[in-house]
Amino acid sequence: MKTKNWLWLLIAVFGWSFYACSDSENDKMNSGIVNVENVTHSLCKKETSRALYGETATYKVKGGKLHVELYDFRINCASKGADVKVKLNEETNEIILTPYDLGPQMANCTCPIDVSATITGLKYGKTYQCTIERMGISFSFICRNGVKGTVEP
Repeated sequence: MKTKNWLWLLIAVFGWSFYACSDSENDKMNSGIVNVENVTHSLCKKETSRALYGETATYKVKGGKLHVELYDFRINCASKGADVKVKLNEETNEIILTPYDLGPQMANCTCPIDVSATITGLKYGKTYQCTIERMGISFSFICRNGVKGTVEP
């Protein structure tokens, strides 16, 4: 009887440890599910920070994550900031980032802001094509540490 109880306890412990380990950071990184994290934005600016170029984006890749900085993204003056949506076409490895205004859009004016976001869930070593909607920016990159660049429309 005691042996049977110990056997069930051992099976329960083994099952629990398998469940706990299956959701590791490595599994999440290679799951193919992309997410947006750490979205931040500036306040409305009076002038564009990069007056010569207008809207631009910079990107850096590290640890299966793509960090994107969008400069001079135009929003409605009455908006409370911006957020970013992400979609991934797994067949073509195309990432579509869609920045959008938050809150009411009642003012009859626009202003530039800077927006940053981190995209997680990318597969290391894969080549991705990234399109930033509403900014007319597109670039490709290989998901490896140290990859970075600046792009303009």
